[in-house]
Amino acid sequence: PVVRFGELEAKAKLCGMTSKEVSSAVCFLKHAGVVLSFDDDRYGAALHDLIFMQPQWIVDAVKYVVREVEPGGVNEELRVMDDNVRASDQLGAPDLDAFFSHGILTEHLLKYHLWKHPRWEAGHPRAGKRKFDDGTHALLLALLKGFGLL
Repeated sequence: PVVRFGELEAKAKLCGMTSKEVSSAVCFLKHAGVVLSFDDDRYGAALHDLIFMQPQWIVDAVKYVVREVEPGGVNEELRVMDDNVRASDQLGAPDLDAFFSHGILTEHLLKYHLWKHPRWEAGHPRAGKRKFDDGTHALLLALLKGFGLL
């Protein structure tokens, strides 16, 4: 879902594009809302040269953090996730309660529950796959910080 500008530029050069053409294409796609990039310094250096080829991926990560806390205000996916978090381990329920009542987001809750657990239910098109791989957690945290959410 994400690529460094230099990697994209190198691949585009193999197709005969110049650096200027790559920059123009990314700019066009960004303004069209097809890709996202955060090259403004206020988002931090970690995001500076990244291009998000699937903006929905960001929305999917953030929706587990910025959300309604009342069960009646969330969709079935989040209700099931909350139930699974509460039943999963000793830290799940207290971490979820602290998040809902005081806005305290622990690393454990984020990495092991909201972004990682539970796996998709059987019958779901992505069954057996994680929501967000371990390697993307640092990037997702940088996004949340860049958005001013952490």
